[in-house]
Amino acid sequence: MINILLNETNFDRDWAAEALACIIRPEMRVLMMPLSDNHGWASDALAWQDGFESDGDYHYDLTRPFRSYGLMENHISWLNYYDDDFDGITEKIQKSDILFLVGDDPDACMNTLEDLALINTLRCYHGIVMGADAGAKIQFDEYYPSLDDEMRFEYHKGLGLLSGFDIETQYEEDPFHIAGIIRAIESKDHPVIVMPRKGGVMISEGNMNLLGDSFTADRNDLDDLYRIAQGF
Repeated sequence: MINILLNETNFDRDWAAEALACIIRPEMRVLMMPLSDNHGWASDALAWQDGFESDGDYHYDLTRPFRSYGLMENHISWLNYYDDDFDGITEKIQKSDILFLVGDDPDACMNTLEDLALINTLRCYHGIVMGADAGAKIQFDEYYPSLDDEMRFEYHKGLGLLSGFDIETQYEEDPFHIAGIIRAIESKDHPVIVMPRKGGVMISEGNMNLLGDSFTADRNDLDDLYRIAQGF
């Protein structure tokens, strides 16, 4: 399995294209898996159609980067939470070289996968698993949702595809992201891959390749992180 963790659909830009051009090839088949059902993603069947069918609001943005790597539209299929049954989805997964997990709420993404009984299927998948934002976070054995105004930090159970480090997605130098990085390091003594907007990470056979502006923070950086936090 190859895991590619991203923030959004900008991985066709120069910061990622050099590393991914040898991974995402024109003959491959991609299964789009929009999983999060809040903030307008797909709260009902009609919303799904409006968002993801060929003229939908999200269709172009999600398919554009793959088409830039040479994939044809007929090599891109979709998981439809409202129409697909388990056998149909499993067949789509088995026929795909790349799964692209997309969502903005990791808890909602995991709930969708549980509803569809797909967690074990994904754990047994041997292709390329890409994820944007929450679709990246849930690939870990445990993940922590991004901190909000309540600054509540806790780990939730993920897919179990990755372990031994954490990621901080959509990174900006603000109190929420800095606090999340500090708490993740102190909770598990794991390094944290910090991913600004033009950032990501690819993991293949235990090897980690940081993409774009991504960088690693670990226990050795805690003093600097606390100094930044005190400046807010």
